[in-house]
Amino acid sequence: MLSPRTLVLVSTPVFFSVAGEPWPCCASGYRPGEKGEDSTLTSELIAEYIKGFQGDKLGPQSFKTVTKHFPGGGAMENGEDSHFAYGKNQTYPGNNFEEHLKPFKAAIAAGATEIMPYYSRPIGTDYDAVGFAFNKGIVTDLLRGELGFEGIVLTDWGLITDGSIRGEPFPARAWGVENLTEVERAARIIEAGCDQFGGEDRPELVVQLVREGIISEKRINISVRRLLREKFTLGLFENPFVDPEAAGRIVGNDYFVRLGREAQRRSYTLLSNKRNILPFRQLNNGTKFYIKGFNTTFMDVRNYEVVDTPEQADYALLRYKAPYEPRPGQFESAFHAGSLAFNETEKARQSKIYSTVPTIVDIAMDRPAVIPEVIKQAEAVFASFGSDSQAFLDVVFGISAPEGKLPFDLPRSMEAVEAQMEDVPFDTKSPAKDDEDLDSGYEAIYLAGDRLLPRCNYVGGPNAGELSERDCRRRKVRCIRSPEDAPTCRRCEERGSTCIAQIYSSRPRNAQRVSSRYRISQLESQVAGLSKIVHDIGLSIGHQPTQIPKPAHSPSSRVDDDSDDNSSVSDVIITADPPSHLRSLFQNDWLSVDTRQQNEQLQDRKAKASVHLLDAARHALQKLIPQKDEVIEVARSASKWLGLIVALLPQPFAIESGREMVELYDEMHKPDADAICLGSWLLTIAIAIQEMPNASHLSFSRAVSDRVESTILSHDGLICTLAGLGMALNFCRLQISHGNFQKGWLKLRHYISIAELMGLPRSSEAYQLNGSTGRDNDETQLQRAQMWESLCSAEGLFGMIVNLPCASQYQQSYSPPLAIDGVIQPRAYLIRLMNISTKIQYRDAELYASTLELDRQLNVLVSQVPKSWWAISSGKLQSEHVVQFLHYCVKMRIHLSFAMRQDTGDEYIYSRLACKDACEFAVERYQFLRQALPSNIFISQALDLQAFTATVVIILTSYSLRDRLSGRINSAVALVIHIMEERSRKSFGFDFALCGASTIRSLMKLLQDDKISGLQELTLRVPLLGKVHVRRNSHGSKKAEAQFTPQDQGLPLLTSIPPAQGEYQWDSLSWSIDDRYEDFFQAALNAGSFDQFAMWENGYNTF
Repeated sequence: MLSPRTLVLVSTPVFFSVAGEPWPCCASGYRPGEKGEDSTLTSELIAEYIKGFQGDKLGPQSFKTVTKHFPGGGAMENGEDSHFAYGKNQTYPGNNFEEHLKPFKAAIAAGATEIMPYYSRPIGTDYDAVGFAFNKGIVTDLLRGELGFEGIVLTDWGLITDGSIRGEPFPARAWGVENLTEVERAARIIEAGCDQFGGEDRPELVVQLVREGIISEKRINISVRRLLREKFTLGLFENPFVDPEAAGRIVGNDYFVRLGREAQRRSYTLLSNKRNILPFRQLNNGTKFYIKGFNTTFMDVRNYEVVDTPEQADYALLRYKAPYEPRPGQFESAFHAGSLAFNETEKARQSKIYSTVPTIVDIAMDRPAVIPEVIKQAEAVFASFGSDSQAFLDVVFGISAPEGKLPFDLPRSMEAVEAQMEDVPFDTKSPAKDDEDLDSGYEAIYLAGDRLLPRCNYVGGPNAGELSERDCRRRKVRCIRSPEDAPTCRRCEERGSTCIAQIYSSRPRNAQRVSSRYRISQLESQVAGLSKIVHDIGLSIGHQPTQIPKPAHSPSSRVDDDSDDNSSVSDVIITADPPSHLRSLFQNDWLSVDTRQQNEQLQDRKAKASVHLLDAARHALQKLIPQKDEVIEVARSASKWLGLIVALLPQPFAIESGREMVELYDEMHKPDADAICLGSWLLTIAIAIQEMPNASHLSFSRAVSDRVESTILSHDGLICTLAGLGMALNFCRLQISHGNFQKGWLKLRHYISIAELMGLPRSSEAYQLNGSTGRDNDETQLQRAQMWESLCSAEGLFGMIVNLPCASQYQQSYSPPLAIDGVIQPRAYLIRLMNISTKIQYRDAELYASTLELDRQLNVLVSQVPKSWWAISSGKLQSEHVVQFLHYCVKMRIHLSFAMRQDTGDEYIYSRLACKDACEFAVERYQFLRQALPSNIFISQALDLQAFTATVVIILTSYSLRDRLSGRINSAVALVIHIMEERSRKSFGFDFALCGASTIRSLMKLLQDDKISGLQELTLRVPLLGKVHVRRNSHGSKKAEAQFTPQDQGLPLLTSIPPAQGEYQWDSLSWSIDDRYEDFFQAALNAGSFDQFAMWENGYNTF
């Protein structure tokens, strides 16, 4: 399923499930996710997977995902695969069916909209023993009924008709219903509750079922509605095409590749590392390697020699796939199945290498493996999960450290595997956990329950220089000296560290083991003896020891000395603190009356939690820091407009210059860097980097947005500081630059609420009062007042752009002087303009006098500045140019409601003329601003939005007055179209301007093309207006109509209707507005459907 716009993905498999006996796995990566035994971990992974592809809500920019295979494919009988008849049964001997549903519940909660049932059939359960897609109890009762899934159910491939795969016959996987005909199978699938057949091309079967009355048309329509709803949500009807150029820029760009390689390296799991042989750091240039499983080119680029035999090598590097038994057939052979252990021939071949040269082994764990002999003989062993050779070598040579954990047991033998139950995770019996096994080679892994995980830290990558756990216990690791009387062992010599002589002694096997109770008793006796000695010494020197109070004993609290034969509890132990679980029961905040202590403890806990969250945020955000040369380039570009933003919207803690951005680079890399400052710094870079024409920069910008939101902004406790609010304001600016007006607006209101709870409005009032009375204000009070003013200004400007009322009830009562030394202050003008703009929302929409009053206030403001201030100079862009543009937009909004009324009288002629003039001036300023500012600057879409509305109003009002457009208007409109198209070509990820330009072209084509006779209609949605239906009836000859060929093949054809006799026999233009123009943004936001790409419907419709 392809997405519209720039690119996107086909149906994406999410293939996680709990696996009890995870034997088969396709070598082609057909089942990359179905190899974890931990349902909780799987649930977390699947939720992030879906959200990462689809976003918080499925929409035109989502990567569509399909979650499969329901209800889990891990509990296969004998560990086989249900693609084949011998693996069609799914069994639950441990009665653990519910455990396998957990990941699917998590997927549905995360927004999964499509789920695929598996081929297999349940055996020994209450459900019918038929394939899951044929099973109404599974699809309708369980998935839709109990789990509440409302999306699409897509079947797996080839359930109805026989086919072929890779040239070989492949019967339908109709397990349990093999005896049914193709039509009966189709009916069974539809009745089960599925919506779409996978891999079938037999629509005639569905037609036959409906015609014969077996399946009702109403039932088919239910599935059709689900599919169409999904397609409309994804935007596949408006624009179902992929942009090849954008796809080329985005797919496989450097940023994505860097993240992928980092994930590969970090996923490496260290199973053993004898004598800390890894990482290789100080090898001689002449070091020779014997390699298998990857190309010699990877070693050549690292300047290491590769030899042909192990005997010639200093080290061996081997990359193996997890063991499996090959099966016949091209398709069947792709599934790695059978024994998890290497055969005896392969074991002997590998053993010869291990005994000849120190060997490093990497095993690709597409399935668990039985490899005790490998861990015993090889010097170091890794488990990997789909990494390339470059990632392997980066870990081996210490460029990166392995951080992975095993998601499943490593069984000790095939006997242990065969003893497992198919549906029970982590039920491996004795998986290499006693001392004998550890001595046999499992020394670098430890057991958590029955699960094997890495134990030792890896001294490589970013943690190089720190001691690993093995280093800290170096005296317990046997040194190898060559020759034996050498003063330094081999590893210490290679690492350049001091070698401490060691004496080896083995632990006696027949040592007597004693119970824990006995050891505790001995310890208590020794403590009591020491206490008595200290007591006697004190008495001998005349010291009177402090009496230890003894608790009063009641009959119920007496200790029965006969209850434990091994107990010898001293008086000292009796008076010690009670166990932690008893302290938490009887000494807690709920029972305490000391509220001061409670508050202190609460604040202490909050502080510790905040420190932990900030540490985690810092670690996550520092991974996104770009290269310094990139930051320098971004800073150089941002310097052109940062001053403009600082002048109009000053903000404490904000970066005010490109130089400051670069100077902070090294500080942001420090391990103790302030996470809030780091987040704000990255957000500033993310805003600025978008103006540079590179698709990877847009990806970086969105990654920063997501990471800051998830690590910091999702925790209100972290942003309830002035620096935190400053970072939050930067986040809102970034949302505007992405075109996420809805999210930006809602987030801004949330942050204003936090600021109100922090008391910033009161601080601002106190600061202004102190200033007016001559009292001094401290720096903190100044910053609090400035932050509140910044929030109010941001909200006012945002409301001015999208026509929404301010949430805060605090007007900026203090306005700075409009002119200082005769120079008009743009910010002071903007504050006054925002106060007027806010009143538009609260006027009486039907009372013309309220409109005239707002117009009067605006004219009063204009009269306070000289006319020369409004002139556009040909010089450098200034902040007043932006303010002037906003002024004309506000004037347009004041008069828009009455200007667009199609009355024949002159009652509202003033509003029509004033609105038209304001639109023309706004378009003029737009042309200047858009050409002077970078293409992808964060306010670009806000400028395009206002200019689009103004241009449409100019066209409609001018044409209705004159029945044609003047040359001046035509030129202005043509320039707007040119600028929008030209700027959209230089930007990445946003086609806001392009949609507007296309819509304006369509409207102009409708009004100016006289070659088509009859009635034409254009429907478009205009911000601040609503859905506008424009109708035009024009005379034209039949001949002209027949010869009409559209000039712009990218636009929809203009469809005409011949005029009915007696109707529309003259040229006319009319329009009607469905939505209330002032409520357009509010309605869109409330419906949750506001989207930058859904704002224009520029297709022609006929009556």
